[in-house]
Amino acid sequence: MLRIKLISITYTSQGDLVVKTQLQDGTPVSGVVLMAVNQKTNESYTAPASDDKGWTKLTLPTGRYQLKVIFHPDSSEPQWAPTVTVSANQSLTTTVDFGKTKGEMMTTVTDQTTGDPLVGVQLHLQSIKDATYQKTGTTDNHGQVNWTSLPTGDYRVSVTKMIPHYSVVGAND
Repeated sequence: MLRIKLISITYTSQGDLVVKTQLQDGTPVSGVVLMAVNQKTNESYTAPASDDKGWTKLTLPTGRYQLKVIFHPDSSEPQWAPTVTVSANQSLTTTVDFGKTKGEMMTTVTDQTTGDPLVGVQLHLQSIKDATYQKTGTTDNHGQVNWTSLPTGDYRVSVTKMIPHYSVVGAND
C-alpha cells in the first residue's frame, strides 16, 4: 500500500519598508516609533525607533499598509503618514514629515522689592533661530504677557518701554 502525505506549505512574500522621519525642513527626527497596519488583514507591525538620522526599517509581508505614528519624542506632530504598498523582494522608501507644534510662554514682570506685578510694561519677543519672527506685548493687571501660537524654539524677551519710576535691573533680554 502506498501512502501519500500531503504537506501544506504557505509562502509569504516579503518586502522592506524603509521610512525617513523628518521635520518639514529636512531635519531628522530620531526616536519615532511607527506602526504599519495591513489594510486587508488588520495585522499591525511595529518598527524599531528611528535612529539619529531619522531612519527605521520594517520587513513586511506583501500588502497595502497604513503607517501610524505611535510615539514621537519631541514637540512635533506628524503632518501626514502615508499609505504604502509593499511588494515581494523590493525595498520601498517613504518619508513621514513632522511639523513643529505651537506652544505658549508666559512672561511676568514684577517689582524686585515687593514682588507686586507691574502693569503696562511693553515687551518684545524674538526667536533666536529666526530673527524675523517677533511679537510685542504689554503686561496686564497681573504683570503678565501670555505669548501664544509660538513655534517651538528659544526666544529672547526684552523690555521696550518700562513704566514711570522703574528701571530694568540686570540684562534686558
